[in-house]
Amino acid sequence: MNWQPKFNFTVKVKKHPMKIIIALLFLTLFDVGYGQSDSKLIEVFGLEEVNDMKVSNPGAYAIFKAFSADGVELIDGLVDKYETFGMLPTIHLRSTSEEVEQSIFLNDVLSDNFNPLKYDLFPTRQIQIYKIESGKYLRIQSQQNLLNTNR
Repeated sequence: MNWQPKFNFTVKVKKHPMKIIIALLFLTLFDVGYGQSDSKLIEVFGLEEVNDMKVSNPGAYAIFKAFSADGVELIDGLVDKYETFGMLPTIHLRSTSEEVEQSIFLNDVLSDNFNPLKYDLFPTRQIQIYKIESGKYLRIQSQQNLLNTNR
């Protein structure tokens, strides 16, 4: 007794191979881009915690994601409408509470792969501006600004 399936399933690639290639390329790029958008969060919190945060606390996830992209910047001059908090106090790593020298922190801020989530900095209800040793100012965006600019 020879069993045969009752349906015929074949994929016809000959008719539209370019459409299939473009679709696969798009899916691959979307997958890579989506994974990279959370890479800074995953670096600090881990994949499982980031996935849990997306479900259990989407507000925190949105703030952390926006903060990792646009939350910290160096500015040359002070804008009058903002209050400064004085000199930047010591900077600590979030994971170990180890103190980091300002010069090392500044080099990290200026690098292409800066991740502010590694440091014990966090946005509050108001913009925070600190003077740093180099004569520049460090601006930490407010939570509201982060959520409004990253919608």
